[in-house]
Amino acid sequence: MYYLINNKFFNSKESQIPFDDSGFLFGDGLFETMRFDNKKIFSSNKHLERLKVGLKLINLNIPYSKHDLNIMLNKVISKNTINDGLLKLIITRGLESENYKNPHHFKNPQYYNYKKKSPQSSP
Repeated sequence: MYYLINNKFFNSKESQIPFDDSGFLFGDGLFETMRFDNKKIFSSNKHLERLKVGLKLINLNIPYSKHDLNIMLNKVISKNTINDGLLKLIITRGLESENYKNPHHFKNPQYYNYKKKSPQSSP
């Protein structure tokens, strides 16, 4: 299985979330879980709109549009060999060591995508 972390693919043995990621340490970020069937994400625009609204509420600005995020999510689906399953997009505020002096200045939001085979899908 391959994961997309900050726009770079890693296999499951190489992928890591830094211990000082503020999402890991403090839950500082948001996630959205999406179902996909036949490699098509169900209601992706609604999911991404909800995510964008949530990011605005917690004042976490990201450099990607909904279109850009859709492209990333579809890359995750294409890279893996599962037709049906779940995608989870996680966006955190970034590394705590970079943000601790001014929590309102976010240098490097982090992006984590993973996908999971649907329990109903065939092998």
